[in-house]
Amino acid sequence: MTKTVAVAVIHGMGIQTRDPYLPTHVPTFSTDLYARVEAELTGAGMRTVAWREIFWQDILQRRQDRYYDRLQHSGLVTVLRKFVMTRLSDAASYRLPSNPSDEVYTEIHGRVRSVLEELREDVAGDAPLVLVAHSLGAHILSNFIYDAIEKPPYVNGFVGFETLSSFITFGTNIPVFLMSIAEDDLCPMAPKVARDWQTGDPAWWLNHYDLHDPLAYPLEMLGGKYAQMVKDGAMAERTVRSGPQIPSRGGSRTSVRGCG
Repeated sequence: MTKTVAVAVIHGMGIQTRDPYLPTHVPTFSTDLYARVEAELTGAGMRTVAWREIFWQDILQRRQDRYYDRLQHSGLVTVLRKFVMTRLSDAASYRLPSNPSDEVYTEIHGRVRSVLEELREDVAGDAPLVLVAHSLGAHILSNFIYDAIEKPPYVNGFVGFETLSSFITFGTNIPVFLMSIAEDDLCPMAPKVARDWQTGDPAWWLNHYDLHDPLAYPLEMLGGKYAQMVKDGAMAERTVRSGPQIPSRGGSRTSVRGCG
C-alpha cells in the first residue's frame, strides 16, 4: 500500500538507547507515541503512514561518556553534575560552528536531512509531512527549516518543507535561548505552510508544555511574531501533564538567530 503521510519524530536532550545503525523506520524512542497514534487511526491505519525517527544523540554521547567516566574515577560525580553532563551539555554543544573543528551543528543537521530524504522515498512527492519534536529537537528542526529555506542553495520540494502540514512540539525550550534577540527582531521559521496559512485554517504549529516542567515553555509570551501567530490562530498552545519532573533522571544553550 502506498504511504500517503510522512511523519518524522526527533528526540530532545538526554541519553537515548537507540542503536544508530538501526533503520530509522523502526520506532524506538517514539514507540509509545507510535502506539498511541496507531490506536487512534481507523481503516488502513499506520499502513498509510511513513514513520521515521531522527536520532542524533550518539554524535555527542561518546564524548560525554568519556568525560563522565573520568568524573567517576575522580569521585566528583553528583546528581546535578550527572544531569548537566547527560542533558544540558547536549544543548551547549549544538550551536553554529565557529571554527572548522566544531562540527556538531552540521553533523546533527546532516542526520535531519538524511531522514527527510528517506521519507521522500517512502511517499509521493506531494505527501503531507508532519514533524514531531521534543525539547531541544524542536529548536534543531526550527534551525534546520530556517537554513533550508533562507540559506542558498534553496532546497526545493519535500526536503524543502513545501509539503509540511504540521509542526508539533512538546516541552520546547526555544524561549530560553532567544533572550539576546530584541522582541521586534524575533521571527519564527516560515516554511511554505506558514506563508500560505490563512485566517480560519487549523493551526499548523501545535506547542505543548507542562506547567511544572522548568525546561518547557509557551512561545506566545516571547511577543512579536510569535504572539501574533497565536493571536491569528496559526499557532496553538496547550498545557499537558507529563508526570513528575525529576531532574536527576531526566531540553538548551544553542546558537539562535532572530529568524530561527
